[in-house]
Amino acid sequence: MRRMLIVVAALALGLAGCGSDAEPADDASPTAAVAERPASPAVLTIVEPQAGATVGQDVVMELQLEGAEVIPEVTTELDPREGHIHIKLDGETLSLLAGLREPLADLTGGTLAPGPHLLETEFVAGDHGPFNPRVVATVSFSVEG
Repeated sequence: MRRMLIVVAALALGLAGCGSDAEPADDASPTAAVAERPASPAVLTIVEPQAGATVGQDVVMELQLEGAEVIPEVTTELDPREGHIHIKLDGETLSLLAGLREPLADLTGGTLAPGPHLLETEFVAGDHGPFNPRVVATVSFSVEG
């Protein structure tokens, strides 16, 4: 049964990619989809590492989330005060279910390369979709070599 569901899903995705030359409807655009997302009262702040800091390999990302809470489960019943933390480092997704305190080396599966890095964090809804407006915090820092 599970294999059949996977095959059906793969076929549906394949057919969805095969379109006509017609322009997509305005409501099908990614911008329209984000516009329909709920707003969240959440405020996300990166506490560590601090902007411009030079840190060692043992750097621990620490976030502050006000006005909302992180939930462990994925859900389609959206509550603007509940969601997940997505983490990217240098444009690469490290986690879709992070906590507010995470050792970055654990998320990268090893050590961080010496030099500059960009840490991007986002508080997203329980279905992993963005809020509108997005709840994002970013910081640039360096790892000592």
